[in-house]
Amino acid sequence: MFEQSLLSALAGAALATLAAITFYKLQVVGLIAGARKTIAEDILQTLDLLAPHAAVLKSEDALEEIRSMVRSGINDATWLRQIQEGEHSLNEAVRQQCLQWRGRA
Repeated sequence: MFEQSLLSALAGAALATLAAITFYKLQVVGLIAGARKTIAEDILQTLDLLAPHAAVLKSEDALEEIRSMVRSGINDATWLRQIQEGEHSLNEAVRQQCLQWRGRA
């Protein structure tokens, strides 16, 4: 019973994610200057600002991993869409997402 409820909740979350728009192409508008840039550009600029702090904390690898994800344009929503298109199974998409959350994918 609990497993079915959990699977139903995960399936709903997967459907919502599959329906999401591509996050990195959204735009943000600077409130002061009114400049427009994509969220991806904003994240990359923020990573540049964080770089000196990451060096002190010896966490440059974490920033580089985020930078790579942003540059690839693949996020959870696009990854799930690819799984759904390849597997043609919502159950398999949910299973693989659970494995990823557990650090096994």
